[in-house]
Amino acid sequence: MTISTIITKMMIIKNQSKSQNNFRVCIATQKSYPKNEMLRIARLKNYRIVIDENQKLLGKGAYFKANLKNAELIKKNKLLNRTFKTRVDLSVYEELIKYVVDHNEK
Repeated sequence: MTISTIITKMMIIKNQSKSQNNFRVCIATQKSYPKNEMLRIARLKNYRIVIDENQKLLGKGAYFKANLKNAELIKKNKLLNRTFKTRVDLSVYEELIKYVVDHNEK
């Protein structure tokens, strides 16, 4: 092998790993989607659960494909409780469903 082929292979591997970093697993369906198609829910350091529209808040995050079916599945199975390993109030689930409905209408 020549040095140029080794460098080319290394660049291909590097580019593949970058593209893989932009995918996240939906907590409702366990399928991978591009990060920009997902909605992030964050648990802040004070254990407050918030919807992270810009995907920039510090804290543990959970991603899901933002549609009503997935939001209802998250509420039914209390997936935020499992993901964040804490008790999440039902009002958070209701707020999540309301957010998804409001933003999918636009």
